[in-house]
Amino acid sequence: MRNMYLKRISSILISGLISFAMIPSSYAQGQGASEIPVTKVKIENKVEEAAKKSLDYETAIKNALSYSITQKSAELQRETLQDKIDDNSYKYDDIFQIKNPAMVTGSLANLDVYNTNLTNARDLMLRQKTVDSESLKITIAGLFNNIEQQLDTIELTKKKIAQGDANIRLKQKQYDLGMLSKNDLDLAIAGNKALKNDLMLLEIKLDELFAELEKNTGISKIEEKYEIVPLGMVYETLEMEADDIQRYKANIENFDISILAKKNEVENKTTTFQNYPEIYNFQYLSYLAGNQPNPPSMDYKSTRDDKNVAELDLSQTIKNAKLNVDKNYANLQQLQQNIEIMKIELEKLNYQLKTLQVQYDLGMVAKNMYDNTMISKLELENKLSGLMVQQKQLKLLFESPYFAGMGM
Repeated sequence: MRNMYLKRISSILISGLISFAMIPSSYAQGQGASEIPVTKVKIENKVEEAAKKSLDYETAIKNALSYSITQKSAELQRETLQDKIDDNSYKYDDIFQIKNPAMVTGSLANLDVYNTNLTNARDLMLRQKTVDSESLKITIAGLFNNIEQQLDTIELTKKKIAQGDANIRLKQKQYDLGMLSKNDLDLAIAGNKALKNDLMLLEIKLDELFAELEKNTGISKIEEKYEIVPLGMVYETLEMEADDIQRYKANIENFDISILAKKNEVENKTTTFQNYPEIYNFQYLSYLAGNQPNPPSMDYKSTRDDKNVAELDLSQTIKNAKLNVDKNYANLQQLQQNIEIMKIELEKLNYQLKTLQVQYDLGMVAKNMYDNTMISKLELENKLSGLMVQQKQLKLLFESPYFAGMGM
C-alpha cells in the first residue's frame, strides 16, 4: 500500500501523548513455520522515492510557526490590547480638566483598574505566544516520532503476515496428513486475518498522523511528496534529587500559563478592591449627573469576596500544578524502569536467537522455530522503541516549566 516505505526505518521512535503506534493485541496470533520471505522492492518505486523531497524537523517547525493561526491571532490580540493601553495615556489630560475633585479621584481609580486589566492581559498574551511556540515544537517532535514508529510497526506487521501465511501453508499440509485438527488450522487462518485487519488499521492511523502534521505545518500532501527525515532523538534518562524537584516546582509558578492567568486575576480583583471607595463614588456621581443610567452595582462585600475567591483559586491551581509535577516525574521514572526491564528481556532473546542459529545450523531445530523467535525479537524491539519514545516525549514535556505542571 505504501511502496515508498518498504524499507525499515533505522531510527525507531514513538509518542507519549498520542500512542498511535502501540501494537494491537491480535498481533500475537498466527505465528508459524517457514522462512520469512524477503520483501522485493520494485525499480519504479525506487525512482518514485528518489523524486521525493526531504522534510526535516527544523523545516517543519519553521513552517508550523509561520502558519499557526493561533500565533497570528494571539499577536493581533496583543496589538489590540497595546493600542488600548496607548489610547488610555491620552485620557489623563481629560480627567484633569474635571473640576470636581471627587470625580477626578474616582476617574483616576477607574482608569487604574482598567489599565491593570489591559496590561495583565497584554503580558499574558506575550507569554502565551511563547508557550504556543514551545507546544508546537513538542507536538511536531511527537508527530515525527509517531510516524517513524508507525512505519516500523507496519513493516513488522507485514513480516508477521508473511510468516503467518507460511505457517498456514505448513498447517494445511499437516491437516491434509491428519496430523492437525481442523480447529487448529482455522485458528491459524483467523489469526492471520486479524493481523491483516490490524495492518489496515495501522495504515489508517498513519494517514491520520500525516494529516495532523499537515494541519500543524500547512504543508499539503506530505505523505505523497515528502520523505520524513528521522528526528533521531537520543534516549537519555532523567533523574532528579528531592531538592531539585522542589526547586523545579517553585520555578513553574513563573512559567505555567494557567498559574500566570490566575495571578493576573488576583491582581485585577485586588486592584478593584483597593480602589473600591473611589470607583464607587465615581460611579455614583456619574449616575447623579446623568452620565450613566443606573446606580453602582458593586459593593464592598462582593468586591472583597471576589478578591478572596481569586486568591484561593490561585493557591489551589499552584497546588495542583506541583502535584502534577510529582505525578509526571513518577510516570517518567516508571517508563524508564520498564525500558530497563525490557532491555534485559531483549538481551535474553538475542542470546536465545544465537543459540537457535547454532542449533539450526547443526540440524537440531526446525527453521520455523528460528523464524518464530526472530519475529518475537522484532516485536520486542518494536515495543521497546515505543516505550523509549514515550519516555522521550514525556521528558520533553517535563523539562519545560511551561508544561510540567499539566496533567499528562
